[in-house]
Formats: sequence, structure tokens, C-alpha cells
Amino acid sequence: MAVIWERDVGQLQRLLATPLRRAAIVLGKAVGACVRALAQARLLLTVLAVAGIAVRWTLLGVIGTLVMLMLGTGAFACMSMLLAAAVKERERFMGIGQLIMMPLFFASSALYPLSIMPGWLRAIARVNPLTYEVQGLRQMLIGVGTRGLLWLDFLVVITFFAAMLAAATRAYPRAIL
Repeated sequence: MAVIWERDVGQLQRLLATPLRRAAIVLGKAVGACVRALAQARLLLTVLAVAGIAVRWTLLGVIGTLVMLMLGTGAFACMSMLLAAAVKERERFMGIGQLIMMPLFFASSALYPLSIMPGWLRAIARVNPLTYEVQGLRQMLIGVGTRGLLWLDFLVVITFFAAMLAAATRAYPRAIL
């Protein structure tokens, strides 16, 4: 949404005129989204601790959770920038964004475990990067998930982030047209 607003007020054109590489601009915006997500995660973890909700409070688990959260947030922020570079109106951005995000969310393991999904939905969930992010977060925070495949969860989310970063960087120079 910020990219569309920046384009509307002319700030994006000035930003693209700077000597910064496009990848640095896109990565900077993704890091900004990660900082907001980390602030929210800190608040949520504080609420979990105060409420006494059972979470595995290991140092590696919490750090791994925050790293996975940052990678996923960065990937979806880059996906959002890619979409914003393709559409011109805020309303269209919101509609298309929901059209993309809601199926990704419902076709992931965020609501239901993979084991109880019908076969066709399980096949879709296996190629959905959000499934791997959710599985990794569950395994690190509460110890539930596909044990031993945490490396695969990180690999898929890192690959998704790299792909979205590359695509958003490639589309970003055309964002002012």
C-alpha cells in the first residue's frame, strides 16, 4: 500500500532517482516490515509469558522463531511490492492482494494440520510456502510439527523470500509508469 501511496504523491519517483540499487530499496522496505513484525512478536511473546501459556522458551527456539517470522514477513512484503508495482489503484491492490493471500492462508496448515486435509488440499499445501513457515513456527514454539524437517521449512521460506525479492526488485523500476 505504501508503494501506491508513494507513487501517488511523487515520492517514489524521487526515490528511484537516487543512486540506490533497486534491490536495496526493496530490501529496505522489507526490513521495515520485519521491524514492525518483530515489535508485534515481542508484544505477543510478552502476553504469552504473562498469561502462562505453554511455549517452549528455549533460546534457540525463540531466536529461530523470530528469524522465521522475519523471513516470512520479508517474503510477503516483497510479494506485496511486486503486486503494487503491477496495479495502479489502491482498491485494486487490496482486492487482488486478498485474492492472493486468502487462498494461501486457507490452503496452508495454519488452520488445519496436513494429516486431516483431503488429498487434493494436502497436495496444494505442500507447495504453499506459508505451510512451511507455519510448520516451522509450530515446531520451534510448541514442539508440534514434522520433527527433523525444520531445515526444510527454513529452506523453503528462504527460497520464497529470495524469489519474491528478485521479482519485486525486477518489477520495482516500472512502478512509476
